[in-house]
Amino acid sequence: MRSQTIKHISVWRIQVPADESKTYVNQQLKSRVDALRGRVLGLRHIEFGIDIGGTSDRSDAVLYSEFESQQALETYIHHPEHHALVEVLKKYRVETRVVDYFIGDHIQPSN
Repeated sequence: MRSQTIKHISVWRIQVPADESKTYVNQQLKSRVDALRGRVLGLRHIEFGIDIGGTSDRSDAVLYSEFESQQALETYIHHPEHHALVEVLKKYRVETRVVDYFIGDHIQPSN
């Protein structure tokens, strides 16, 4: 496995039930992301953001994180605090997009 820094980005579209507020859902997600800080070996940075654009063609929330290696990302994926975040997401997300990439990788032009 490579020991190069890897970025992990998850983007979600969220549907809030009528009996709950968007603020409540966002607080639940942020709380779960915050619980990951300092708990996963090799997790260098993690943050949660809410879209401020407000149009229907945009996603609602994003998770941005950096790991010291592919192995650290695997550790995160199997960590109980990550599973707790996923359980909250299952209640609200209608779409997820994920991108993982190594910092500094360059796309070589094809001939």
